[in-house]
Amino acid sequence: MAKTKVFLLVFLGMACVGGGNHVRGQSQQQTRNEGVVHADMKNVFYHFTDPIAVHIVRLNGAVVPTHREGIVNFDDKNSFSVELSYAEISVSTTALTNAMNQYVFAAADAPLKNLVITPAGTSLKIKGKLHSKGNVPFESEGTIDATPEGLIRIRTRKIKAAHLPVKGLMDLLGVNIADLINTRKVAGVRSEGDDLLLDPQQIFPPPHIKGKVTGVEIKGDQIVQLYGDKPKE
Repeated sequence: MAKTKVFLLVFLGMACVGGGNHVRGQSQQQTRNEGVVHADMKNVFYHFTDPIAVHIVRLNGAVVPTHREGIVNFDDKNSFSVELSYAEISVSTTALTNAMNQYVFAAADAPLKNLVITPAGTSLKIKGKLHSKGNVPFESEGTIDATPEGLIRIRTRKIKAAHLPVKGLMDLLGVNIADLINTRKVAGVRSEGDDLLLDPQQIFPPPHIKGKVTGVEIKGDQIVQLYGDKPKE
């Protein structure tokens, strides 16, 4: 299916109306109400940027203005957000890698650099460099689940630094990942003990998606996220 350039996120599948994000797919039932655009979408491939895209399997929600004026300017991605009532959204590990390198950890003083995220069965492997520790190469592996507050937790089971296993030594010395990686200045990612917590509302470029993750699983190279409660058919 050909990609279509559009300004309005909810007018997916229509003809080209100007510069904007690349999307493809089908949307249904869009209505305006005092600046809020309600949308029911299915099978949409939405590009935040060319290399950062997600597959919206299904979405019930609204496009909401973020400015006090209450006006959505679709030329300005920061003027609106997408608030989810329910959604099933999948992101490839390649797209997540791009988001981490080009958006989350793009700053020169970011603690992690050159990240590569790949699937390993029901786990995720993360390779990169500890930039804040002299660019020491590291590799970790962990499972994922949703937290009660709606974040994605990566539970670290293995970690290597400079190709040497260090998890046992860290436990022996009473050191954890939070002691090695300072994520206080990184939006959307924080370390907690040996785990990493990802906030999908912040790890992707604008327009930001707002919603509580209620479930997450790995299917092939896709990370499938569920938001909210599925509506009755």
